[in-house]
Amino acid sequence: MTSRSYLLGELIKRIRTTNNLTQGNFGKLFDPSVTQSAIARWEKGELTPDMMHFPKIASLLNLSFEEFIDFIEQPTSKIEDLDIENKTLKYNKRHLSMLEKGVRTWNNWREKNPDVIPQLSGIYLVAGKLDNLDGYNLQGANLAGLRGNFIQMKQANLAEANLEKAQLEGGSFCGSNFSGANLSKVKIKDARFDRAIFKETNLSEANILYSDFKEVTFEKACMKKVIFSRVNLSGANLKQANLESAQLTNIQLREANLNQASFKKAILSQCSIYGSTFIQTNIDDIKTEDIFISPNGFEGIPVNNLALAQYTCLQRYDPLLTQKFVSYYNLETEIVKYSKLLVNKYGDYRYKGKFSLFATHQGLNIIPPFVVVFKEKNYLYTEIVPDYDGADSEKVNRLSHSHRKILEIKDDLVESSFIFEDFDILKRTFDYIQTEQKDKFEQAISIAQKILYSTKKNKFANQNCTIEGINDEIIICEIPHGFEGERIEIAKGNIAGNQLEMIRSSVYDNHLVNLQNILLNLVM
Repeated sequence: MTSRSYLLGELIKRIRTTNNLTQGNFGKLFDPSVTQSAIARWEKGELTPDMMHFPKIASLLNLSFEEFIDFIEQPTSKIEDLDIENKTLKYNKRHLSMLEKGVRTWNNWREKNPDVIPQLSGIYLVAGKLDNLDGYNLQGANLAGLRGNFIQMKQANLAEANLEKAQLEGGSFCGSNFSGANLSKVKIKDARFDRAIFKETNLSEANILYSDFKEVTFEKACMKKVIFSRVNLSGANLKQANLESAQLTNIQLREANLNQASFKKAILSQCSIYGSTFIQTNIDDIKTEDIFISPNGFEGIPVNNLALAQYTCLQRYDPLLTQKFVSYYNLETEIVKYSKLLVNKYGDYRYKGKFSLFATHQGLNIIPPFVVVFKEKNYLYTEIVPDYDGADSEKVNRLSHSHRKILEIKDDLVESSFIFEDFDILKRTFDYIQTEQKDKFEQAISIAQKILYSTKKNKFANQNCTIEGINDEIIICEIPHGFEGERIEIAKGNIAGNQLEMIRSSVYDNHLVNLQNILLNLVM
């Protein structure tokens, strides 16, 4: 890389960034246009621009062609000392003339010249003179520094357009598409943008006053340090929008979608949020004052805790629904409790699969329905089969019963969908299992102790089961037929002194019969 190439690369990068252009858009300033990859190589010093482009580069530097050549051949000052202006704020007269010919002529011209970036920065649009741009295709256009007073730009396409530092007062932009556009540092006052689209738009440091943005989409928009004052954002979609350090004063946010948005370090004052949603919204270090939750807007006693605003609203204006919600939540807590008790204490543990399973099956004298609780690491679910007819577990798995999942826990996330009768089923199942397993557990441990005593060892194993006596614990495992290497823990107890504590019990009559037969064979 030569020093000249490096210097040119630095100059070109400074010009492009000063004019807020991407490499692709910057390349389109030249005639003929230059590809984005070529601009990238210019900036890295890997490729030197053709001499035919030098006059354009010189003009962007406010230098004559001779001054530009002298500078790159024998630089007498640093790049930082050059007064590089935003030259794109000077509109192209031909482009403006084409704009003035009307929407049909303009859109046809855009269609025939897709590679041309309209240079309309700094133009002044005012009522009575080029004030109606409804339906215009201004996608990717350079409108930086645009000034517009009481203009109409409804249903226009401004996707990826550059409107940095534009000033818009009055007028209507309803239904227009600003997706991916640059509206940083714009100033907007007394304008209407109802149902406009600002998806992934840059609105950082925008100043917006006395305007309507009803049902506008701001999804994934960058709105850092934006200032909204006396703005109607009813029904707006701000999902995943970044409003860090934003200031919202006297704002109507009725039924707005604020899910997953970031209001970190934002300031909200005199805002009405009735019906808005705040699911997974970042409100770290937020400052709030006079947040209204009334269905009638700015009425009633305001709250200052945004995290509790929705619940407080429900409590105030629909106490019966609040009571149902609390009852449902309490019932969910009980369902979680009984599900964990059933699977942890009365489910069997599979060593090979490393999961626990509770199921009301074989040998249980319990009325339907069928209950299943599965647990593996930090995952648990509970299912109910309402039409269980008493078939054993293997048969149930083969039948097309309507399994209904009522609870699922992943890590710390609890999800549920149940009816009141489901709680009764779990509670009834738990009460039965608790009573039924107490006796069977004591019998199984007693027989297991006798087996270990007869063998004078702390371990016993045959083709059907294993028994281990480790320290004060006794563990009984079933070896299922046809499952090589698998052991299913059906009983685990802790003996301290003369007290036997149940840790796990999933013992059924067939297990007791098997243990009794082992003991009989040992003592005979």
